[in-house]
Amino acid sequence: MPKMLAIGAAKPNLVLTTKPLISDLALTEGTEPKLTAALNAPPTPAMPATVLLRIEGIKASKDSGMTFEVFLMKKGDEASKKSYVGAIAFFGRRGDHAHDGDKGFTQGFDVTRTVHAIQIANKGKLPDLAVAIVPHSTRGLSAADLAKQNFQIPVANITLTLITAEKKDQ
Repeated sequence: MPKMLAIGAAKPNLVLTTKPLISDLALTEGTEPKLTAALNAPPTPAMPATVLLRIEGIKASKDSGMTFEVFLMKKGDEASKKSYVGAIAFFGRRGDHAHDGDKGFTQGFDVTRTVHAIQIANKGKLPDLAVAIVPHSTRGLSAADLAKQNFQIPVANITLTLITAEKKDQ
């Protein structure tokens, strides 16, 4: 049975726009040793340790014509190919109706290798992290034309979660 431990979060209630969003991802106090131990432990065949980056409560806009590339990196670093973890796309997600209590959708990314690479690059210590979410037009707009667009996509939370196999008492 998997065991989930919240290990970090960005400040809540963020907004995606036509400009890149960069937010610190603070580790929860006392979780770094557990994360380091899980990343350095030999993987178990049943369930290797996994670190998930979750972007929660994304309110899809009606035909935004956008995708967003997501990056996880050391705080202060630039988003790059090596820090790329995936994309948020709205294809097939309806944003033309609103229901009371609609919490939006969650997009998750397995960032285990990225977090481990950051840890190794920093001599075994996990530095402060940041997440960057960079907009791209699906309609061929240039960055300058995209920046002139005016829309907002609310995001409830960005969290980091460690998933490990629960150990059975012997």
